[in-house]
Amino acid sequence: MTKEELGTFYDKLAELTEHGTEGEVRAYISGHLSRLPENVRNEILFNTLFTAVQTEAEQGSAVAGVLEEGLDMIDALEQAKTKIEQEGLTE
Repeated sequence: MTKEELGTFYDKLAELTEHGTEGEVRAYISGHLSRLPENVRNEILFNTLFTAVQTEAEQGSAVAGVLEEGLDMIDALEQAKTKIEQEGLTE
């Protein structure tokens, strides 16, 4: 890929990033990836992998938070049940 072609690629990529959808950006990059210089390909692949790992970590953290809240609620319900039973309010 010549410097001029690379410049055109970056300009179009910037435009798509600003105004396009994620799918359009992915399709554009995929269509040109094999023609890009190796260091640019590596940078794109690294950034893609980093973003995927970061997203996965954030989702995992959110799931862990929900599970922790659920366990806290179960504990509170068990404590309430025990208190009710101790006070003789059940049959």
